[in-house]
Amino acid sequence: MLKNGLFIFAFGIFFLSFAVLDTKAQSFLKDNEIPKDLVITLERTTCFGNCAAYKLIIDNTGKVVFEGYNFTETKGKAEKIVTQEQLKRMIVYFEKVRFFELNDKYQDEKDGCTWLVTDHPSEIISIQINGKTKEINHYFGCDAGNPTKMLGGIRYKN
Repeated sequence: MLKNGLFIFAFGIFFLSFAVLDTKAQSFLKDNEIPKDLVITLERTTCFGNCAAYKLIIDNTGKVVFEGYNFTETKGKAEKIVTQEQLKRMIVYFEKVRFFELNDKYQDEKDGCTWLVTDHPSEIISIQINGKTKEINHYFGCDAGNPTKMLGGIRYKN
């Protein structure tokens, strides 16, 4: 049984960030079909404080598995289903921000961080689609300008 609160809120914010995107003519979507190998993950790590730590895994069928670790209302695993249209919008967003062209990490100066602050959580975002996989580790204490702003459309926001 799913509780209202953080779990539902996390999904709502995660999916609302994709709601305004157009799903027409995208190269990740062949014949407007969701690839069979699609897997999207979003993980938030702990911080020095009360940061929510959790992981979301979304597959090509729309099944979303949430696992709450720390400071989440829902502890352990819970599941939800999203629509095929929501999945298509997510795929379009990954393409729109050119996810596969971004750095593999944004954690320190050599990754382009213009400022660094300690004790923040990280987010690990990945997508597997059409035989390709990309993962980005983004430390929230790093601001690398436009790339980290684009990643902001993917992550859960407190």
